[in-house]
Formats: sequence, C-alpha cells, structure tokens
Amino acid sequence: MAMDKGLYAAPEGITDVEDLGDMPDIEIEIEDPESVTIEMGELEIELKPAKPTAEDFDANLADFMDDAELEGLGGDLIAEFDKDINDRKEWIQTYVEGLKLLGLKYIRACF
Repeated sequence: MAMDKGLYAAPEGITDVEDLGDMPDIEIEIEDPESVTIEMGELEIELKPAKPTAEDFDANLADFMDDAELEGLGGDLIAEFDKDINDRKEWIQTYVEGLKLLGLKYIRACF
C-alpha cells in the first residue's frame, strides 16, 4: 500500500536529502565525555563544559576556599559536634535509665 502524502509535512526550508549531495561530510569526535568536536568542511565546533564558579547554585564552595580556611571551619564543626554530644549526655543517660525501668515493669507484669 503506497502512501501519497505524509501524515506531517516537513518544515519549510528543508529540502530533499538527494539535493544535499554537495554538502561536506560531518565528522563528530568525542575525546572524552567532557569534550566534543564537530567538523563540517571548514567549520569546526568544539563543545566543552564551562568551568564552575563560586556563584553557581550547585557549586562546591570548598573548591574555592583556601586550605587554612577549610581546616579552621572543620575544626569549628568538630568542636560544636562534641559540645552537642556532651550537652546531651545527661538527657541520654536519663532516657536509658527510663527504658530500663519500663522494661523491668513490663517483664514483671508478664509474670
């Protein structure tokens, strides 16, 4: 069954493939996932990702900080974490003691 007409018309300005015989071949070279080169005759296009900057929304800000600043920030973070654990120590002990008492009451109630 031959089709006389396509379901969708080609966009204006697109010619038949047969008419494109004088166009140069397109060469695409992928060196690694980060770099792509497209050549067509004398035209060469090289695609490389942009280097991230500190202003990018999802940038890793540690990449833009000095090592001394990072060490200071890391030290402050560890100190605050240890302080938080020490501040909760009494609460944790009370919680554990309460669980022990509840467990003993439950065991006694079962027998």
